[in-house]
Parts: sequence; structure tokens; C-alpha cells
Amino acid sequence: MKKVLILAMGLFSFCCFAQNSGLESIDVVYPTEPVGHKVAVFVNGQLVLNMKLDQSTIEPYKIADFKVVKRDTTLNGCTYDARILITTKSEYAPSFISLNQLKRKYTNLNAGPTLFMIDDEIISSNYDEQVVDEKNILRIVINKIDNPQEKLDINVVKLLTKSEAYLKKPSRMIIRGNSGVVPAGDYMDNVREKVNVEKKYF
Repeated sequence: MKKVLILAMGLFSFCCFAQNSGLESIDVVYPTEPVGHKVAVFVNGQLVLNMKLDQSTIEPYKIADFKVVKRDTTLNGCTYDARILITTKSEYAPSFISLNQLKRKYTNLNAGPTLFMIDDEIISSNYDEQVVDEKNILRIVINKIDNPQEKLDINVVKLLTKSEAYLKKPSRMIIRGNSGVVPAGDYMDNVREKVNVEKKYF
């Protein structure tokens, strides 16, 4: 009987330890923005401030060429470590608009704290400078966070881009070019991979 009791207590302790270990294994991540380097992004020869490349601001199948030039460039008194040159296909002309301009144009939100999200990613940059391609916005979803206990009163504006929606259905999109036929999802993965590689340079 004594041995059975000891065995039972041992199993109970093991289970408790396993549960605690599971809780302790949760990773907590505090993302940080890269600092100390600036990249000048040009679209069809036009300098575009604060365009998030990793958010597929331009529909991927509208891109004809994508180049990275690792060379210091001074523009309007600001020095950039590199230039990203994006050329869209001839039949497509992006319509860039800042997030705050987008809010004023399409919503009836009054002045007050606003948080923007693009395809599930929180945008923390200057909303007067952060731009998106207006033609690439599929839907705008507005949520109100009103939590007196946490002293929160903020509007959340979530932008769903066409690129993100299309990437979920890669089999329905085909890119045709001189080199053959490539699924759009694979093409965008290649673009994102190139951008990520260039980020490592900085």
C-alpha cells in the first residue's frame, strides 16, 4: 500500500511538472524595427516614402522588374543606404495614398487615436507618410476598441489587400511571361524572399 501511495504521488508530481514546463515553453517575442539604415524606394522612377514591401503594396503580377542598388544616395537632404527600383507593367499605374488620406477619404471616423493594420500586421510608422496602392485595397474593416478598465479608446482600421487575398488562392492566378508560366503565389514568394535577403544586408 505504501509503495502504491508513493508511486501515485510521484506520478502526480510528474504531471504537475510537465504542465508547468509546457507553460514555461511559451515564447514571448518583442519585434523591433531596424534602425540606423534607410532605403529609398522608387516606383516607376518616383520616390515613394514608407512603402512596406513585405505587405505586397503593389499587386505582385503587376511588377515587371525589381532591382536593389546598394549605394549611398542623397535625396532632399536625406541620405539613403540603398535604392529599391520597382517597375510596374506598362498597363498598370499605381495610385499611392497615405493611410491618413485613406481614412479621410473612405471612412467617417472622427479625429482620435487610430491604429492601422495591413493584412494582419500592425503599422507603427508615420501614417501621413506610410503609403499604400489605393488600387490594391480589397476591403477596409473598422473596429472600435473601448475598454475603460484598460483606458483604451481607439479605432482599428484594417486593410485587406488584393495580394493577400490572391495568395490564399495561388492556383487561380497564373503569371505568363517569356520564361514560361509560373503560379502567382510562387512569384510573390520569390519577391518576398529577395526583399528579406536584402534586409539582412542592413
